[in-house]
Amino acid sequence: MFRFIMTVCHLILRNPFPSSLLVACGIVFLSRSSSKHSRHSVENSLSFLHSSSLSAFKMSRTQGCQQPFILAFDPGRKSNPNATMTLSSSKNFQTSPVVFGYKKRGESCSQCQNRTLETAIRNNLLRREVSSKTCWTGRLDPMAEGLMVFLCGKGCANQKIWNSMIKKYRFRMLLGVTTDTYDSFGLVQSIAPDSLDFTEILRKLKHVINFTSNRTLCQPYPPFSSIDARNASGYKQRLWKWSLQNRLHEITTIPSKNVTIFFLKWISTIYMTKQEILRLQYEDADAGSRDVSSTFRIDDIKRSWNESLSNTSRDKFPVLTLEASVSSGCYIRSICSELGKKVGTGGLALSIVREKIGPYSMKSVNVGFG
Repeated sequence: MFRFIMTVCHLILRNPFPSSLLVACGIVFLSRSSSKHSRHSVENSLSFLHSSSLSAFKMSRTQGCQQPFILAFDPGRKSNPNATMTLSSSKNFQTSPVVFGYKKRGESCSQCQNRTLETAIRNNLLRREVSSKTCWTGRLDPMAEGLMVFLCGKGCANQKIWNSMIKKYRFRMLLGVTTDTYDSFGLVQSIAPDSLDFTEILRKLKHVINFTSNRTLCQPYPPFSSIDARNASGYKQRLWKWSLQNRLHEITTIPSKNVTIFFLKWISTIYMTKQEILRLQYEDADAGSRDVSSTFRIDDIKRSWNESLSNTSRDKFPVLTLEASVSSGCYIRSICSELGKKVGTGGLALSIVREKIGPYSMKSVNVGFG
């Protein structure tokens, strides 16, 4: 029924009627689809709304309709109004725009939100009173970067819809090293033996990746994550706090979540020297200092990496570039850690970039490095 309404509105656009009719029907559809439709239906309909709204803008801009409901720009790289893309005009979306931004490496989600919205306001792309109520969708780890979506005003009611969308990532995985955070911003726990031959390991990893792709699994939350956890006495705090206090053993059951890896693709492999890895890690530690909440272990982390790499005679480690499309709540660094465990060498996420949320990619909304 809702698809029929969207199709009718698309046909209406070919006649001289206001394009806001399409968006109004789109709002009704989105408000109801969260409970009556699957995640894929929502994303397909959003993609339909996206393309139809773009057509509506192309048809209506000659009539003077210039009010955006989607602002797409990268405030870190482009700060002029010409870098924006206006997709549609609607009175409803004037008070609840969707803003796309690019989260930098080492930046927190709230820091990215403040920077993105302030840049939009400064360039007269967003009214300050509209941004008084905002929320982000799809949290990213401090050391991850990529596409972020910020909802304003009444649009915050659609947060669950945006959160449930499929996400696409491109990431690099370092084999042979493990940390307590599953990424490069953690204390080193182990390094592969000097005698280990990675040639056979990489052949084995290919089969593991093929087996992991297109599967639903129960993924435990990483030790350093923001999920709440209770000990046997019922005391509750964030899981990363239990880990930081060396009290993770008090948690009887680590929280977990069912996630789906729709596809996992191995793109390429390079070998990096200890010096190159150490330089990247130092950059990560310095980037992490942008987030005040992450400054608690910077010196310890640097020291841990320096000592661990200095104590091994191995000069090079394999670094894999992979792509993955996953369901909401899936941790990419956990995927890297699990892949490393299955081949017996350990592994971690060296870099993570979110390239796509639902039907919206960095290229389509003109943010990031695309």
